[in-house]
Amino acid sequence: HPPFTNSAIVEPSPDVRDWFFGPFARSKKGILFLSGHAHTFEHFTEGGKTELVIGGGGGLLQPLLQEPERPFRATTSEVNGKFHYIIVHTSGQQLRVEIRVVTSNRAIVNADRVIDIPFPGKEHR
Repeated sequence: HPPFTNSAIVEPSPDVRDWFFGPFARSKKGILFLSGHAHTFEHFTEGGKTELVIGGGGGLLQPLLQEPERPFRATTSEVNGKFHYIIVHTSGQQLRVEIRVVTSNRAIVNADRVIDIPFPGKEHR
């Protein structure tokens, strides 16, 4: 279960938030936390850390709660409602996360959305 989600079906896990996301958030080197289980896409930024819910690889896609019922503020959920997967590239300066969407005719939309996450200490270089 994801530590944060606005899924209308799957609840966020306080245990995952405490046991896994907490140490990750306190780490100096951790920059990307991935989770699934909620069949949706969500992008959260918490304390300079990035968390992605990437549950769009199979099964029935799930709706998100509507405002104001959402317990967490997501950075984006624009690929929600579409099957998707990610590809992560690394460079000396950052991680580049490409979200790729699979359309209804099974075509793949390359880099429907890109999230660049700078490595610690590389933000201003």
